[in-house]
Amino acid sequence: MPRSKDLAAALGLLLALKMMFWLAPGWLDDFRQLFALAFASLSGQGALENSWSKLFGGTLLLLIKMLAPLAVIPLTMLLLSLFPGGWVFVLNQISPKFERMNPLAHLSRLASPKHASEIGKSIAKALVLGWLLYRVASDALHDFFALHSMPLLPTLAGAADLLLSCLLKLAAVFLLFALADLPLQVFLFLKQQRMSKQEIKEEHKNTEGRPEVRQRIRQLQQQMAQRGVRKALPGADVIIVNPSHYAVALKYDENRAEAPFIVAKGVDEMALYIRQLAEEMKLTVLPLPPLARAVYHTTQVNQQIPAPLYRAVAQVLTYVCN
Repeated sequence: MPRSKDLAAALGLLLALKMMFWLAPGWLDDFRQLFALAFASLSGQGALENSWSKLFGGTLLLLIKMLAPLAVIPLTMLLLSLFPGGWVFVLNQISPKFERMNPLAHLSRLASPKHASEIGKSIAKALVLGWLLYRVASDALHDFFALHSMPLLPTLAGAADLLLSCLLKLAAVFLLFALADLPLQVFLFLKQQRMSKQEIKEEHKNTEGRPEVRQRIRQLQQQMAQRGVRKALPGADVIIVNPSHYAVALKYDENRAEAPFIVAKGVDEMALYIRQLAEEMKLTVLPLPPLARAVYHTTQVNQQIPAPLYRAVAQVLTYVCN
């Protein structure tokens, strides 16, 4: 499935920065508590062992409180990485393959369109992000040097604002790259899925069978049908034909059936074969196109003719017998 790692990374970075903006005021209060706890513990108040244990425990709790909300970021990035395509489990990728250790195979993959696009994207991102970082740093340099004259906490807050502002601009550019990368990945995926003309030809051969094999099967089927006709035709009373397409061999045996039935029939090549056999066997052949078509389409081999055809077939048999 097409995947865009840049899209997940960009959205994850924007989410992280948004959460940092949201959590920044609370973090300042937590830093104040942390500094107050550190000064109180190091001021010598209480036993030294208790002071250090209190400092360690308080610091750990504050860090957990500060960093716990950020745990949602990797989970969100994992969910974003599934778009588009969802979960795809490929078990054979887990098994070790020695060809993956072949450096020549890796060199050949580097020449593929996908890797070429990845290299081009990396170079473009490096150039654009480097230029943007230079511009942002140049614009923020004056504000950064002005922070040294401010108290500690305002200095930290100002530095954090500058840093987050720079990161937001970088993340916005990164998101633009990701949005451009997504249709590119879809295009490369669809191009990879398309089969070449030779692949389509081979697929057709595998599905339908090779032409020479199909021809041989048809020949065997035709030979079997001809043997069946040659065996059944001597017992026919009359051969009704449409001179160029249909041939039907009829027989009437009151001991076997109440009405005339078909012993053989054929169309096109098989019809010609039946007519030729009938001439060899000196059987009666009557050109009756409408009746031949009607009997052929309504009756199967070894099946009695339908009642609506009784009269017409009876007239034919009477003519032959007389």
